[in-house]
Amino acid sequence: MSDLGDSASIDPDDLDPYGDDPYGDPSDSGAYDLGASTGGGDGGTYRSRPGTRSHPTTSSSGSAARSMKDGTAELIRCASKDDPYATVEVRNPNGREGLFTVTVRFVDEDGLHLPDASGRVSVPAMDEATVRVPVADSGRVDEIDHCEVDDRATAEG
Repeated sequence: MSDLGDSASIDPDDLDPYGDDPYGDPSDSGAYDLGASTGGGDGGTYRSRPGTRSHPTTSSSGSAARSMKDGTAELIRCASKDDPYATVEVRNPNGREGLFTVTVRFVDEDGLHLPDASGRVSVPAMDEATVRVPVADSGRVDEIDHCEVDDRATAEG
């Protein structure tokens, strides 16, 4: 263990805050051994100075984020009394994950539209996911004859 000496006799104004270490080895000069060579012949030392961290630079010529392409939607199952949800499969054609919205039209046996309902689903890049869209007016689920879904799933963002 090294002798720390009498710290009360040290005047802080006489110290170089980036170099001399009053408590360490005087031959050390405040450098920190990282254990890897930095290309110099001193065995891989690095001197850290507050406020001089390296930051990656940003390019002013960088392009803005590309907008997402819409996905495709396919009706898998219509809502029924037993299961008042329409199931829709959504495919993402993009190279990144995206959030998509689908709208389901519920139609009665006379061809009249009941209230539409929408569902949102997050789909991984170049993959597919299913979303269950609830009947907007669950009191009328027994009136549903069939469901319709646009084959386009709208990309958000």
